[in-house]
Amino acid sequence: MIIEEAALKFGVSKTEIHFDGKILKTTDGKKEVSLKELSTELFYNNNQKQLVACESYCGEKSPAPFMGAFTEVEVDTETGKVEVKDYVSIVDCGTTINPNLARIQVEGGLLQGIGMTLYENVVRNEAGKLLTNNLMQYKVPTRKDVTKLTVEFAESYEPSGPYGAKSVGEIGIDTPPAAIANAIFNACGVRVRDLPITPEKLLSEINNLKNKSL
Repeated sequence: MIIEEAALKFGVSKTEIHFDGKILKTTDGKKEVSLKELSTELFYNNNQKQLVACESYCGEKSPAPFMGAFTEVEVDTETGKVEVKDYVSIVDCGTTINPNLARIQVEGGLLQGIGMTLYENVVRNEAGKLLTNNLMQYKVPTRKDVTKLTVEFAESYEPSGPYGAKSVGEIGIDTPPAAIANAIFNACGVRVRDLPITPEKLLSEINNLKNKSL
């Protein structure tokens, strides 16, 4: 479409247009226009016409991304409440093409993982009716529930991926359960092995530990 519009502007065929990614010029070099100038001209002078270019990529391989995570939690051994005070994750998703987009993608996955670990619980009654069917009962974390969240990238190059990239869509949700459970164990010496790690479950394990020490 870009080359077609430049050809229409200059009154030549598409084969007579050379485009280097920034400048469109005729093959004889007599006429040229920048991509910015062409898009502005079309938008303001041709009924807000917009230049659009689409491309897709479907890889034959799907190399796995990797992530390491470190978290600091605060455990109230009287109430069983767990607060995530700091969460740091290091991600290898190959070449990070768009760092800001990749970062917020991982942050969203981390919050989902934290929710799965500490809050979110599907409860049904004996008849199978869902009891946690609204946000009053089905708890999800907010940004305030995580004091500090840090995402950094350990870049690598994946030959089979576009521009050396690997996927980063779902890796964020994987690390919170193990990282938080281990941090809780480090804080108070008990392990809860089924999710979510609710205050009730944690208090039960703490009491079991106390009884064993008597």
